[in-house]
Amino acid sequence: MKQFQSMKLRESRGAVSRREAIMGGFIAAALIFFAFVGLMWYRDHLATGNDNLLGNTAYSVARVNSLDGERCPVNDCPDKGGFCAHMKAEGYVGYFDNRTNKIVGDRPRGYNEAVVATIDGITYQGEKNTMVIKVVTSNGDIRLSWVAGR
Repeated sequence: MKQFQSMKLRESRGAVSRREAIMGGFIAAALIFFAFVGLMWYRDHLATGNDNLLGNTAYSVARVNSLDGERCPVNDCPDKGGFCAHMKAEGYVGYFDNRTNKIVGDRPRGYNEAVVATIDGITYQGEKNTMVIKVVTSNGDIRLSWVAGR
């Protein structure tokens, strides 16, 4: 029976063969590529998570400001309960400002971190830093959506 001899990668003692150098280069390039792809995946998922947390914060602020959707959610609204400049056909309308964590009457500048943002199962698309969260309250209902910022 013929014995198999293992193939030696080193042709001479102490020196690296051409084959070893090429294989080492390919392995190093593959590791760098996979690390880069992993970091990009992590960054994208982190941005999506941050936008989801902003949605949760906007809902909480709207809930407190509007007495669970009964009144105007805007922090600086001068007339809570009577005539309100923020009343539209769909209800009281405000926009979440992520810098102050308040709901304001005018659209702030966009602050979304991800290109695709989701609220209540509805997906919205827009470039980074172009969308804001719109808050609509009426009859005890609070609705959030991503809209174009200022």
